[in-house]
Amino acid sequence: MNEILTVNDLKVQFNSRVGGLFGHTVTKEVLKGISFNIKEGEILGLVGESGSGKSTIAKAVLDLVPYTGQITMNDGIRASMIFQDPKGSLNPSKKVGSLLEEALYLSGEKDKDKRHDKALEMILTVGLREEHLNRYPGELSGGQRQRVCIGMALIPGPRLLIADEPVSALDVTIQAQILELLKNLQHTFGLSILFISHDLRVVYNFCDRLIILKSGIIVEEGVPAQVYSNPKADYTKELLSSI
Repeated sequence: MNEILTVNDLKVQFNSRVGGLFGHTVTKEVLKGISFNIKEGEILGLVGESGSGKSTIAKAVLDLVPYTGQITMNDGIRASMIFQDPKGSLNPSKKVGSLLEEALYLSGEKDKDKRHDKALEMILTVGLREEHLNRYPGELSGGQRQRVCIGMALIPGPRLLIADEPVSALDVTIQAQILELLKNLQHTFGLSILFISHDLRVVYNFCDRLIILKSGIIVEEGVPAQVYSNPKADYTKELLSSI
């Protein structure tokens, strides 16, 4: 399979001021030379505790934070992101149909009728009904809101989907439904997915490969079954022992 995303020696650092007006600037290195790739149609799991740098990788891939190193995406590849908190990701003052159409408009679709038709097609694709287009986010359940977020990410037609903790805010039953939806969509649209999670249980049956991240460094990577049965890094062993 061809690689659609290649990341080489990715480094990100942030400066913060401590000590008030007469203090000094402290530099924190968040990512310390990360390298990985994602192949066509592959689901790559990125696992680590809070603060390990997982979301920073996603932001760097989307060019939302300054970085050094090299991030190469194949020509014509478009990436979209699903965020962790579906409630906070949706404008509460806009109806679902408007949110979907707006995502399409921002991607370049100016024809109003086409936007409406594609919004209807997408709401059905993510397992909701036409009537949901006329509802506000606050009228939906958590699982329904996350389906809308998935639809907003998919409607511009990306080949790479970055899912940042997309099920962590949901209960176990709804988690399973959303993961099944993502898997079905991955097959239907031929997507590659960078799936970010802190929970090894979630990624075991979902991802093709895993990367274990600690303090901005990759400590282990491999096929889930191998990583689970024969972990090499002490940190991976700690994560597994906590399950």
